[in-house]
Amino acid sequence: MRLAVAAFAGCLTATAALAGAPDYAVAKADVDLYLDILRAAAAHNAHLAGDDKAAVGGFGAAQLARAKRETDAANADKPLIAPHVAEIVSLKKQIGGFMFGGR
Repeated sequence: MRLAVAAFAGCLTATAALAGAPDYAVAKADVDLYLDILRAAAAHNAHLAGDDKAAVGGFGAAQLARAKRETDAANADKPLIAPHVAEIVSLKKQIGGFMFGGR
């Protein structure tokens, strides 16, 4: 089901890219199809068992743990970085200018 959703989203993205100016007109059939896909995915996830349930449950816990580690690391680095913020901003502008043609 996830693959079908990804493929559908890829088709929509590719079609919009090829068409030039994007056309954001959405038909009722488009909305109905999208909602059908979401409902099927939600129904599938509501009744997970075994490895699928462990994978989905573990993913959420892993994301929360990673976010906490990143926040802790960022907070620990603040006193070290704070005196150099202006220099860091200046260097990022120089790098951005080099990477993106002088902007």
